[in-house]
Amino acid sequence: MSGTKQILIILSLLCVLGMAGAITCYSCATTSEEGKCVAKWKTLRNSRLSAEAENLYDDNVRNCTEDKQYCKIEKIEARGQLLSYIRGCSDGSSFSLNFRSFTASTDNRSTCIFDQNSAQQFCVTLCSGDFCNGPSSATELTPNMVIFISLLVACLLYKKDIV
Repeated sequence: MSGTKQILIILSLLCVLGMAGAITCYSCATTSEEGKCVAKWKTLRNSRLSAEAENLYDDNVRNCTEDKQYCKIEKIEARGQLLSYIRGCSDGSSFSLNFRSFTASTDNRSTCIFDQNSAQQFCVTLCSGDFCNGPSSATELTPNMVIFISLLVACLLYKKDIV
């Protein structure tokens, strides 16, 4: 087996293994529009950078368990006033408020329900990528992006060897 084929196989395995397992989400809660969970996104971003670069996790970052495959944002308002804003991990069906027959969309779209008795609006956004429930660091490469780019380069080199 040529060296290029071996590299291609190794990178493929790393890519699959890197994408398997639990996701990492922002984790915080507030009852204020001015809280770090809503307005102070730089604090969240810095927590992410520490987690990615140094494997240091603080209160703002959580490795989700295998049964919680989504990151979430829950927002509860009553009469235009923020009551609760929560970022964290989710199984896609259990939330801080228990509404019967509430099904949240899992494709990064908000799903909302309004309770007329309490005049509360409850909205949930679910997504399935690392840190998808908060600020992104779009200018920085994630480990999975590096693996993908390496795999792409290996494929191009492999294709060149065939021709």
